[in-house]
Amino acid sequence: MAERFQVKGSTLHTKLAFARTHLGSEVEEAMLSLLRDAGIQRILTGSWYDFAIYERLLERLAQIGFQGDLERLREVGAYSAKSALSTTYQAFARTKDLDRFLELLPQLHTSMHSHGTLTLDERTMTSFVLTVRDMPSYDQGEAYVTEGFFAACARLLGCLGVRSRMKRDGSNVAYRITFASHSRAEA
Repeated sequence: MAERFQVKGSTLHTKLAFARTHLGSEVEEAMLSLLRDAGIQRILTGSWYDFAIYERLLERLAQIGFQGDLERLREVGAYSAKSALSTTYQAFARTKDLDRFLELLPQLHTSMHSHGTLTLDERTMTSFVLTVRDMPSYDQGEAYVTEGFFAACARLLGCLGVRSRMKRDGSNVAYRITFASHSRAEA
């Protein structure tokens, strides 16, 4: 029996919070209905959930909240970044320590996804490239969420003029984040 690809409940929870906060109760209720239909009555942030449910949740959010425009899922990723950097990873936001955050980001990926790896493939004064590798399932919706997350993290960690671009190669997706400058907070 093949091992299932899963994500942490906190990943689902953040997407529901985005829907409630930015798109309204109708969109959130449609997403909750999808979860109930899948037998999920309550999301526990520390529990693991089937990645297919997560993909369907993103599809529902895009269909109802963004009239099918998957690219707008970058906004969901940006919301997730703001949430992460205002709670669990707030020390990075306070010090704007981009390099330390990038160093620890692969561990964050592993703590939220049961499969795949995240690598920092390049770091210059004005860019970095992160690659998500060997994901058994990685649809376009999740790719846009991830791109929005990485770009927003860069902004929230003091990068100015942030731009992002993704490139898919089989089961790998590379995200190039460029910026004009980075202003690190004084320690």
